[in-house]
Amino acid sequence: MRRTAGTGRSLRSGLAAVGCAALLMATSGCSQPEPDEQRVAAAVGKLSGVVAVDASFTGTSLGGAGDQSLEVEVASPPDAQQVEDLVRLLPTSLRGIKNADGYDEFVITVRPAEGAEAATVGASLAFGPELTPPGLATRWANAVATSSTGGLRVQVWPAPRTPRASISTHEPVGESLTWALTTELTDLDWDIAEYQTPGTPYVRFAPGRPLTASMVADWKAIETTYAGDTGAASIARVVVVEDVADVRKVRVQVSFPAVSGPLTETAHGAAIWPIVEAINDAMPAGHRLDLELGRSERGEQNGGSGDGDLVDGGSGSADWEAAYRQRFPDAVPVSTTPG
Repeated sequence: MRRTAGTGRSLRSGLAAVGCAALLMATSGCSQPEPDEQRVAAAVGKLSGVVAVDASFTGTSLGGAGDQSLEVEVASPPDAQQVEDLVRLLPTSLRGIKNADGYDEFVITVRPAEGAEAATVGASLAFGPELTPPGLATRWANAVATSSTGGLRVQVWPAPRTPRASISTHEPVGESLTWALTTELTDLDWDIAEYQTPGTPYVRFAPGRPLTASMVADWKAIETTYAGDTGAASIARVVVVEDVADVRKVRVQVSFPAVSGPLTETAHGAAIWPIVEAINDAMPAGHRLDLELGRSERGEQNGGSGDGDLVDGGSGSADWEAAYRQRFPDAVPVSTTPG
């Protein structure tokens, strides 16, 4: 499992780390006490709806964070009531097992669907020992049951942070947004991504606010600007839009394999700026644009000389930087560009 500690670490774990540091001079290492994984798996496996258990545990130590996630798999589609019960029972089922209180994250998973267009990962609901918002597990289970591609992941953070929903599929982000709008999870903090293909870019949209119908319409308008002509590849290789703290952070990578020399704003701006303009036009009120525009070519196509930053906080190409500031005078100033 890839998950690491951090979502629900108890005070006890923090004190253990301090104790490790204090003993560093006297010992060769110090690690968090580990539970009996077989006992944990046996106890959790008895819970209704559980079809598989991954109780692997690697305690925190001076050498790394370890892995303190307990993962269970349920049937597909998930039963909403069983999932609600598991959210409540998973932490309590470990009582009486020595050191089992070291698990700081619980993950309920649904096996990914089969088929070439299916998501590469299954759906999951991850939460810590803290109380999960009432009904969220039911809403997640209902959404998973209506998803055609799977891969819906919901992460519950400790309060007051908003739970996060994320999905990565082969479908256009606009279609994923349309589906997400039909779920009961529109109030979550969404992060939607589309896998890159030879003809389409990697696309990611993280609005950082509840989903709305106008947001879907705006994104579909953005998609038309980087869609290639019929049968042709898009000039975009990456389109990422993330709204954070009143700033719309945008990263666009373009590809012009037939152009052996540098991309000039005069010759190629007309093909690229519409993408940025559509993203800017759909920006929420009170936000400011922060663009990172670059060129990405495969080395064998361009001799390794075509990659580079066109716009990057004032350090890109002079003609592109100047055109950017002229077109978007309200963008985040160079001196205050967020890191």
